[in-house]
Amino acid sequence: MDTFFWILSKVLWELVSPHNLALILLLLGVVFIWGQRQRLGRSLLSLAALMLLTFSLFPVNVVLLKPLEERFTAPSELPENISGIIALGGSEKARITMNRGQPSFNKASERVLTFVALARRYPDAQLVYASGPGKLSQQNSDPADTARQLFEQLGLGLNRIRFDSKSRNTVENAVNAYQILGGEPEGNWVVITSAYHMPRVVGIFRKVGWNIIPYPVDYQTSGEWKYDWRFGKISNFVEFSKVLHEWLGLTVYWMTGKTSEFFPRPQSS
Repeated sequence: MDTFFWILSKVLWELVSPHNLALILLLLGVVFIWGQRQRLGRSLLSLAALMLLTFSLFPVNVVLLKPLEERFTAPSELPENISGIIALGGSEKARITMNRGQPSFNKASERVLTFVALARRYPDAQLVYASGPGKLSQQNSDPADTARQLFEQLGLGLNRIRFDSKSRNTVENAVNAYQILGGEPEGNWVVITSAYHMPRVVGIFRKVGWNIIPYPVDYQTSGEWKYDWRFGKISNFVEFSKVLHEWLGLTVYWMTGKTSEFFPRPQSS
């Protein structure tokens, strides 16, 4: 049943994510314009154009993204003793890696690079790399294998790392890592993920029973309320869909009891 709802959620989001929805409206509008429903077709085309203009020209994505990235800051200093380090996957291009024979990553590769840097800084820390088939298109490939290849190239011993290759979402990242370690982890544990994703990660890990030190990376905003006004910046539309997905994730996970609070805050607060 969990697999069914996971697949259903992925399919539904692909249909209703704003940038895909605009494309669907555009296609339907063209079909109706050339058919018998010209008035409806014009309405759908106008709505698609409005969505493209609004989310490409105006900084809606930045307004929604900045609070997520500002919620937790990377620690200026870490404790002298770190029990373990967990990096969440999501930056791997597993299919390209599998077909090309060399590790390939997207722009969130800071997750992996920071993991390697901290692993070398704390040679006695336990290491967990949590990645799995989080996308429907990844079912025939292993994202964690991409990280394995990179770790070998960078000289990080694989015998130090415990891999979670089965997690399909953030909840399973936390639960599976908990099980891999064989019980409640003690001491200071650093968790690495993208800054915009960190609030949801903290809420989930706290709910499962972890006491973690958030280490956000992969920032998408500069921290300033400045915006590069450029007409036709379609990438803003895609970024808006991504950040909307994160806010929806926070909402749904909180409503279903998977997080400790809706918008987790630093413990020092």
